[in-house]
Amino acid sequence: SAGPDVRGPAVVHAGAAPAHVHPQPHGTLAASVPPPRHAVAHHAMEALGHSHPPSPSPRNPRAFRHPGAPLLDPVAQERAREHARTVMSEAEERMLHSQRSQTPVSKKQAELVESQRTRQVYKEFCRQLRVKERMGFAAAQRFSMESFMRLPVSVHWRVFLELADHAKRCNRKRQARVLFEMVTLRQPFASQGWLEWAKMEEECGELERCGQILVRGLEFCEHHEGLLVKAIKHYERVGDLPAARVLLSRLRDIPLERSWRTMLEGALLESRAGNGVVARQVFAYLMLNVPWYGPIYHEAFRFEARHEREDRALRIIK
Repeated sequence: SAGPDVRGPAVVHAGAAPAHVHPQPHGTLAASVPPPRHAVAHHAMEALGHSHPPSPSPRNPRAFRHPGAPLLDPVAQERAREHARTVMSEAEERMLHSQRSQTPVSKKQAELVESQRTRQVYKEFCRQLRVKERMGFAAAQRFSMESFMRLPVSVHWRVFLELADHAKRCNRKRQARVLFEMVTLRQPFASQGWLEWAKMEEECGELERCGQILVRGLEFCEHHEGLLVKAIKHYERVGDLPAARVLLSRLRDIPLERSWRTMLEGALLESRAGNGVVARQVFAYLMLNVPWYGPIYHEAFRFEARHEREDRALRIIK
């Protein structure tokens, strides 16, 4: 009679194959079959610097691991856990460092980015404020002060801006100035506050105060297009062309897509000042690099027509 089978667990008996037997695939399907668990343990041990686990073979049946057995020995497991704790602690430390490194300036600038919920809350506030404005400035002011507790801190400057605009329309210039000051104190990096305040002072004939406000605004919003254009026009109005050209010199460090409108205002300034050579050069540069904006061609045509250069004007039209 045949003796007992000593070929090890790799022998396939009648019925289902044992759970630890991994039949070898053949042909092109071999690349798509995942490696057995003992192969994963082999690579893991190699990556951790341990010796290779014994290869399974019929002569060494103990090399076959049970499916529920750990792939790594306790020492390797502890080393992997320690590595994971170190990675997590380093990530937490970087996050805390980034939070500590936030300066007051960066926090104020971050407040300009509002969430969807903040915008919805502020939109509802503005809707109710329009109703109160019909009752007069006092009612609008009272409603705004009562709403401060339920509004996010990041939109408080907008509340002051709404009140300042309403006070200006009600011809309450003194109160409007106080409110505009509150806007710029709460959020100095918002250009709307500086622009609206400067417009009000210009309408009131306070040109000196208007210039001071624009200078202060440009300290916080150095490259803002609206403030730069407003300041250039202001300096041209008061006859201070050197100060306007100093502002235009800031455009050297700004990309063209953010500065071409201010450059167009500079070309108009030079054309009105009688500096035709510089104006013509700026117009040519803008027509070459911003060809899709029609008013540039219109202003360049008017410039050449005023200087009685019909040939240049016709070439611009063509």
